[in-house]
Amino acid sequence: PEDDRPCKPRCDDRPPKHDSRRPFVVDESPRDGAFRVSTFTDVLVTFSESVRGVDHRSFRLFNARTGRSVFADVFRSGSSRRWVLVPDRRLSRGSRYVAVVKGGFSGIRDFAGNRLSTTTWTFRTGR
Repeated sequence: PEDDRPCKPRCDDRPPKHDSRRPFVVDESPRDGAFRVSTFTDVLVTFSESVRGVDHRSFRLFNARTGRSVFADVFRSGSSRRWVLVPDRRLSRGSRYVAVVKGGFSGIRDFAGNRLSTTTWTFRTGR
């Protein structure tokens, strides 16, 4: 006999849920407000999920006194969610720096297109 009851959908038949959660920064190094940081330091940022659009324009380091951007290379650490900014030269001693990861319309976003909110943090190098 045929069963006229509607079949129940299986889990894999359901449409995928839309990802509407924005990525965010979960860790940074040096930490916000750190002082006596080595002038040879690299700057690291870890995101809550995999992101795209991270490069030398969206992950930047500035000297807070002069406002000048520090020339640097930016790359992902292996297959992780961590990105590394490596300054081209030693940072100035006793100086305050501002690290910026840019979100918004033209910045970093996740693979569903959700935009990161621009995030900044500061640290000071040792003398």
